Amino acid sequence: MPRHSPSIDEVSRILEDPVERAPLILASTLEKSYQGPCRLEDLPSEGAWLARIEGARGRAELLIVSGVVVAALSPHGRGKAALEKLPHNGECRIELFKVDLDSLPYRDLLLDAAGRVEPPQAWVGGHLYGYSVEAVIGEGAFSYVLQAKSAWGIIALKVLKPDHARDPGKVWKFTMEALTQAAIANAPQRILEEAAAMAQGVSVDVLESGRNAVVRVYDVHIPPGASYLDHPPAAAMELMEGSLEDSPTGIRDVASSVARALALAHALGYGHFDLKPGNVLHSKGSYKLADFSGYIRGPRGFIVENVTPSYADPYLVASRGVGVDLDSDVYNYYTLLIRLATGHPPACTLSLNSFLLAMHTGGKPRLPSPPSYATRLLDALARSYKEAGSPTSLLEEVSREYSDCIRVEVGAIGEALGGEWVDYALAGLSIDRGERPNSMVSHGSVPWESLL
Repeated sequence: MPRHSPSIDEVSRILEDPVERAPLILASTLEKSYQGPCRLEDLPSEGAWLARIEGARGRAELLIVSGVVVAALSPHGRGKAALEKLPHNGECRIELFKVDLDSLPYRDLLLDAAGRVEPPQAWVGGHLYGYSVEAVIGEGAFSYVLQAKSAWGIIALKVLKPDHARDPGKVWKFTMEALTQAAIANAPQRILEEAAAMAQGVSVDVLESGRNAVVRVYDVHIPPGASYLDHPPAAAMELMEGSLEDSPTGIRDVASSVARALALAHALGYGHFDLKPGNVLHSKGSYKLADFSGYIRGPRGFIVENVTPSYADPYLVASRGVGVDLDSDVYNYYTLLIRLATGHPPACTLSLNSFLLAMHTGGKPRLPSPPSYATRLLDALARSYKEAGSPTSLLEEVSREYSDCIRVEVGAIGEALGGEWVDYALAGLSIDRGERPNSMVSHGSVPWESLL
C-alpha cells in the first residue's frame, strides 16, 4: 500500500493549534531578522525554519523543512489558502527562527511532508560499508544500531550519528570505544596468554571464556576526511537480542559472564567503568558485556567521562573521573549484582552520588523515594552536605552510615548467590579504596569457585 504523505493543509494545524504549536516555539531560536524581497525562493533550502513574513499586502507564518514549505498560516486561512495570499511583490519584514527538528514530537511527520527521509531510516534497504541494511534496531545518545547482512551473517552495525560525526572529539571517542571492545573480544591468543601470566589468582581458562562474554566486534570503519554525512563512522558487531533491562534473568549466569568479561579486560589493561543492565546483552541464554565507555589512560590512572550515578563508584564521581583505576569496575560489578538481587538500582550508591554531583554543580540532590534502610544515610548526607569542604570529605563524613546502608543490599547478594559472597561484596563496595581489590584479576575479588 503506497505511503500517504501529509499535505500542507494537514501539517498546518501545528501552527494553528496552541498545544501542538507550543513545542515548535520552544524548539525555535531567532537567527535572522531583515528587510528583503517577498520571495519564497530567498528562504532557507536546508534545515528546519519558522519564517514570519509581513509586507504591505499582509502577513504569514511558514514552517520550512529542507526548502519545502510544509505548513503555512495567515489571517486568510491555513495551508494552501495562506500561501495564495502570501505577498509576492515589494519589500517584506522577515524573521527567521532556526528549529531544532530532533526535539519535536512530530519530527517524522514534518520530514515526511518535506519528502525527505533522514538517517537511520534512509539507510534501510541500501548498503553501508558493503553491508546490506535491513532494519533499525535502536538509537542511543550518539549512535544508531542497524541490523545488517555481512560475510559473518546477520550482524549489528553501530553508526555514529551524522551530526556528531562532524565533531572530531566524538569521532575519536566512538573510534576508541569500538577499538577497545574489539581488542578485548578479538585478542590474539599470544596476547591473551601474556595477560594470563600477569594475572593473579585467575586461570587461563577463565580468561579464555571471558572472550565469549564480550560482544564481538568484527570490524571498525572510520572513513577518512571531514565529511561523514554519507559515510558516518561505523562498527560491525555481533548481533544480540537485547539488554538485561528487557529480559528476566538468573543472577548467577550474569554474575559469571560479567566477571569473566571484566577479568579478561582487566588482564589486558582495559576498563569498562559503566556497568549497568543496559550494557549487558543477552542472546540464546548467554550474557555478554558491551559498550566499553570512552576514557583516556594516563600515567596517574584513567580519565573517565561517562558514568551512570546509580551504579558508579562514588570515588569516581567525587574525583570527576580523574585518576581512577580498575577498582572502580570492581565496585561497579557489585552494584550491578545488587540491581539483579533486589530488582532496583542500589539506593545507597545513588543517594551518595546524587549529593556528590550536587556539590560539583551547586544544585540540589535529585533522589527518588528511598527505601527505609537508606534513611540514616540520607539524613547524614543532608547534615554534612553544606559543611563538607569537598566531595572527598563528604565521603569520609558519611562512611559509617554508608557502610550500614550497603550491608542491607549486600545481604540480598548473599541470599541470591550464597553467604560466601557477602565479605567479597563488602570489600568491593567499600568507599575506602584501600580495602578494595585492585581489579577483577586480583586474588579474592570474586569467589570464582561458586560460579564455575
